[in-house]
Amino acid sequence: MSEKIFLTYTNATAVPYQGSVLGRHVVVNYIDSDGNHHTLEGVPQHKFDHNIGKLVAFLREEMLSDGIDNGDSPFKRLKAREGRDRNLASTQPHTMIAEGDDLRSRWAQMRRFADEVNSVDYEYRPYSQNSNSFAAGALRRAGFFGPGTQFPEVFDRLHVVDPASGETRAVRIPGFDRRLANPIDVTAVRSDGQAAALRDRESSLDDRFGNWRSSSTGSVPQDMD
Repeated sequence: MSEKIFLTYTNATAVPYQGSVLGRHVVVNYIDSDGNHHTLEGVPQHKFDHNIGKLVAFLREEMLSDGIDNGDSPFKRLKAREGRDRNLASTQPHTMIAEGDDLRSRWAQMRRFADEVNSVDYEYRPYSQNSNSFAAGALRRAGFFGPGTQFPEVFDRLHVVDPASGETRAVRIPGFDRRLANPIDVTAVRSDGQAAALRDRESSLDDRFGNWRSSSTGSVPQDMD
């Protein structure tokens, strides 16, 4: 059985009490050779049950916060969530990413990316750093997006096939064109080597100057580098 990696969509960003759709939530799907269905998606750590609360939180984070303070989001952290055997209707709109005999290594890379996102912690911003940013990052990690790949660029719109009508249309995917940035735990970042470079610099300083320790009790903190 041919394996598949594709995206599905749900209406996620709507105007409260009015209903018009501003954006969609992307779920990454993988069908393995045995027909098992796996999913990966990004979700906010804190969800709002009522539209008014969600609207206030949206305005607070996207309009009143500049994003520099990565701990002030009412939605809290962006979390990656993995699912299995999810039954999706055959009529659900989708974007096919890849089909082949063996896509397991690609899926494994996306799962590792999800683990890193959960270990690092990124602030969830409903329109600019969200579940769609996670989906794009996972696909980029697996080599589907970027220079020299089938999808050389990432935009905030994707072409979606509607199986019911057979039509292909462009839909707005806010945050899909944004890379995850400003991690809360920078020392845990592994995807771009920033933490490794930081550790290398710290190690180099230790080699040159050693670890300074106070020889007697005083105002100098212990274990100061």
